[in-house]
Amino acid sequence: MARKAKGRATGKSRRWLQVLVNEHRDVADTLVLQVVGSSLAPSVEWLSPLADDDYAEYSDGAFLGRLRCADLKVPLETFWPRGGPEWDGLARTSDNQLVIIEAKAHIPEIVSTPTAATEPALSSIQQSLAATKTFMGCSAPCDWATAFYQYTNRLAHLYFLRELNQLPAYLVFLYFTHASDAGRSGPQLYEFDKFAASLRTVWPLITRLQEALPPQLVDKHWADLAAVFSGIDAMASRTSLVGTSKVMAHALPRLVAPVDRRYTMRFLFGSEQIRDDKPTEWATLRRCLQDFFYPVAASPKFIAKAEAWMKQSGAFRWDTSPLKVVDNLLVGFQQARPAHGGPGFRMN
Repeated sequence: MARKAKGRATGKSRRWLQVLVNEHRDVADTLVLQVVGSSLAPSVEWLSPLADDDYAEYSDGAFLGRLRCADLKVPLETFWPRGGPEWDGLARTSDNQLVIIEAKAHIPEIVSTPTAATEPALSSIQQSLAATKTFMGCSAPCDWATAFYQYTNRLAHLYFLRELNQLPAYLVFLYFTHASDAGRSGPQLYEFDKFAASLRTVWPLITRLQEALPPQLVDKHWADLAAVFSGIDAMASRTSLVGTSKVMAHALPRLVAPVDRRYTMRFLFGSEQIRDDKPTEWATLRRCLQDFFYPVAASPKFIAKAEAWMKQSGAFRWDTSPLKVVDNLLVGFQQARPAHGGPGFRMN
């Protein structure tokens, strides 16, 4: 059982879903009824996120309990290990149709990190993803436990509810566009359709790169990585290094680490400045990877620590790949230093 009280959110999709459900219930109800296509459901009962429940979100058996799903034909524990999806929203109509919701408000959120599960949980996840993939008639060779894992594991749970347990369940992907916390005061993002089209264009390259590791990279790999960086249209702002590196870090967690101004750029170069030029930005990202992230991730002492942390996904949920561990350590180091604590690492 897993219930997590979230409290009032201050930004991103969690905030906007809380606002929608608790302050604009009529709009939220209309959206749900449009999805389920029911003319017989005069009302919608929202079960999460509710202000009087401390905006709690539910996962594992708790989300089934919240939806009042009892006497299942196939128990959840035989389909998915503990630590499954934490649902952004849950609802039930008056004619007993079930709605599970995944919300997004920022493009980089869509390309999620791969599963951090280890055996025996990993085998259970892969088996259920494979069953879902077969049921949906998907023949693409991509690994559903890696890129877009947050999306695929939600599809698997819909398969669990609708197909295995024959419940009238619906999965809603809710996208908040032009959210004020992703507006003019922050990074400018392209419209989702433009971003998605660019990602489809470079996806064959991404698929080809997903099995590679840093020590194996040759000129051809670097050329493919440069083409992916150049081809992704995520940021409409003057520079694209930060947003594009984050998208690539989700799609290629073995090869790319996320880069930001406040932590990565300041730590490695002593400045948050990024030159507005895609080839130069790619050169900067490659330098960060080759001269910092890859050497740290290859250190024997680091490898031992990182492997231990990644196995403890409950305690270290953001340690999803060796390069992400390096990034987390860099951020933690920067946050722990006094405001004027002198220079950190500097690349010549």
